[in-house]
Amino acid sequence: GGQAWDEGNSADLAAVAAMSFRRKHAWFLRRLEDYREPWETGHARLEVQRSRVAEDSLDQVMRLSQRQLRSRLRVSFAGEPGVDAGGLVREWLTLTSEALFGLGVPRQAGSAWSWAAGGAAPPSHTRLFSATEGGGAVHICARDRCRVTRDLLRMYQFAGRVVGKALLEGVTLGAARLSAPLLKQLLGAPVSVADLEFVDPTLHANLVWLHRNAGVADLGLDFSVQIRDPDDGQIVTAVLAPSRR
Repeated sequence: GGQAWDEGNSADLAAVAAMSFRRKHAWFLRRLEDYREPWETGHARLEVQRSRVAEDSLDQVMRLSQRQLRSRLRVSFAGEPGVDAGGLVREWLTLTSEALFGLGVPRQAGSAWSWAAGGAAPPSHTRLFSATEGGGAVHICARDRCRVTRDLLRMYQFAGRVVGKALLEGVTLGAARLSAPLLKQLLGAPVSVADLEFVDPTLHANLVWLHRNAGVADLGLDFSVQIRDPDDGQIVTAVLAPSRR
């Protein structure tokens, strides 16, 4: 079967880092093929409605085992004829990623998920990702726009599986342009204050000014921020460091 990633049988990552981009890309593709399940082991199958592709995909994808996720995928759209020779998988990945990383906003309606199809997200919705300032990439949405629940965490896991499957299938997801800090977190690389510039340039500039200038104590600042409560929309003060309040 497919080989799991582990440090024991991986190439020397330091040597890989020194390669040209073309050689790094070739190395990565070889590693993906090592990871993929052989064709003869079978494939996983999804059937979704085009009008609710993300909602229909959620439970089906989350039920797949690790081995099934590494296997070939066959996708069909309900009520549409056609044999998936790879094109439908690409279309499914594109549509699902646009829902997750674009508006992609789930809300609880009884026991079923319902999805916003377009336009501005109503206050009762919860964004999974928000655009960085300038709109060039996406990042996990700010806390004041998210209510952290088990369902929300499950949605993030679903988004991760979609991105991972796209990598395995060699599909580029235009909607999933992850910000530099988020990519560093996924790779386990250190994140510093400098990375804040990619998410919120204004806040980054203000923090740099505070760090470089003397006499900031006279400004009466403390380690707290004001955010919007996701339940009632009220502005509340969140203490970042209680001992320094």
